[in-house]
Amino acid sequence: MVSSSPDGSFQSEWHNVNFPVLTEGGKAADFDWTAKPHNLTSAVIALRDWIQEAPGYKESFEFKQVMAHLPNQTEQVGKSYALRLLTHYVGDIHSPLHVAEQVNSEHPSGDNNGFDFPLPKIDGISNLHDAFETDLYAMHEKISLPFTEESYAALLVKSMEMKNQFTDYELEDVNEKDVDNWTTMSYEFAVVTAYDVLQEGQAVDPTLYDGLRYFLELGAVSAGYRLAIMMQDTFGVPKEELKFL
Repeated sequence: MVSSSPDGSFQSEWHNVNFPVLTEGGKAADFDWTAKPHNLTSAVIALRDWIQEAPGYKESFEFKQVMAHLPNQTEQVGKSYALRLLTHYVGDIHSPLHVAEQVNSEHPSGDNNGFDFPLPKIDGISNLHDAFETDLYAMHEKISLPFTEESYAALLVKSMEMKNQFTDYELEDVNEKDVDNWTTMSYEFAVVTAYDVLQEGQAVDPTLYDGLRYFLELGAVSAGYRLAIMMQDTFGVPKEELKFL
């Protein structure tokens, strides 16, 4: 366990990729937009390589940053912290608004992954990013931590309901292990579920809820599968113990 967690601000940019969705056309170079060199995709790859002890893992920017922010700690403690980050990031990379942002004349440097895409306030949520993070308001209530037996059981029921709505055919890509492809899939979801159909300042049409939630929940379920597969590859956990699979 990490005896004292570092100030997490050093890894704040690792939660997102800012691939541009050019809603007015043109090229990214036409705007004041720049790619983030250290981002969610690179972090998932680097931290995965660390916990799997892939060749050269100590040379990554992310390894060096984590260890620098855990002074006087062993690499094993750093690895524990990296695993904690990785489990979070695998969820993030399957969420469309952690991967894409709108770039246009109104948002020449990007809309901050949807945080600067205003929506009428519903259940305290007033931007596109948070609307997608809460499964279009369906899961807007904060979960109290640590879990109680009851709250964990309720979350498990919700997770299984979400998983069981998809057929094996719909989940045929969950064995994909290429992290760059995960990013591409989420970017494509962002284009078709957000920036192609929604308008700033206008409420999401309730008739679109089911269709949008389909993509959001497919991403969440895919994240669960892929994280479980990654843990199986890393720690050799027998498949029968991975109950989600």
